[in-house]
Amino acid sequence: MNRTHACRLCGDNHLTFLFAVKGCDILRCQLCDFTQVSHTTAEDDLKKIYGYSYFHNDKYRDPCSLERENEKRLSLVRRFLNKGVTVLEAGCGTGDFISLAKHEYEMSGFDLSEAAVDEAKNTNRDISDRLWVGSLDKQRLEPSSFDAVCLWDVIEHLSDPLQVCRKLMSCLRPGGYLFLSTPVMDGWPARLLGKYWPFMTPPEHLAFFSSRSLQHLFERTLGGRIIESSLMGKWVNCGFLAHKIARVAPARFSCGVAILHGSPFAKRMIYVPGFDIRYMAVKKMENR
Repeated sequence: MNRTHACRLCGDNHLTFLFAVKGCDILRCQLCDFTQVSHTTAEDDLKKIYGYSYFHNDKYRDPCSLERENEKRLSLVRRFLNKGVTVLEAGCGTGDFISLAKHEYEMSGFDLSEAAVDEAKNTNRDISDRLWVGSLDKQRLEPSSFDAVCLWDVIEHLSDPLQVCRKLMSCLRPGGYLFLSTPVMDGWPARLLGKYWPFMTPPEHLAFFSSRSLQHLFERTLGGRIIESSLMGKWVNCGFLAHKIARVAPARFSCGVAILHGSPFAKRMIYVPGFDIRYMAVKKMENR
């Protein structure tokens, strides 16, 4: 890991220490409101994190909650795109959203995880030639080659979200759209729970946004226009919820969390009304 004390979004050096989680300092930029983990993670370490086991925990084994989430995402995309246009999913995981959206759009996708892409190809054999393994920060994408890009629950995993989002905006045709979802620090759960917020999980999550820092990134820095922005909750199963709580809960609660995780209720699907997931549509302006 490498430590940095400059904001990885705007470059400013005025960072405020919030708290430490798992040996990592959590720092907030006073200028753009971006919150980052002090350490960055090497690509080899990321490949270990996002191996087979990451995509086969209770979150990914529950098709019902995942389908609900993907329907929510697709409903946002439908509001802005005509059927048949080209869409790239960056960080496509096991290809669940692609499996749903490919019936309406010409989908492509890539992910850092070889295990995830293998599963995505197996599930989507009809478009397997448009699915590939690749790192977001090192990916070569042709300029103006897609009508839309989807970044679902990915941007929080990036050490350098500015570099990645600049590249993704560049591969959009003028007038194209970037759709994203990400947990945000200005939702009430993050403000209330602080270091115990379930999404505060380095080294998986490295970048934390607020409405102000997202605006700084996509409008002030990249010249796009945010045309849709809303806070929502999340559909999960109880097993995955227990998994997330276990990642951040004090040790005295670990026994109760373990019991819930292994109980028959682990597969029960619930809607968590945290309203700390920001869904956005960003339009690339015609003159960019």
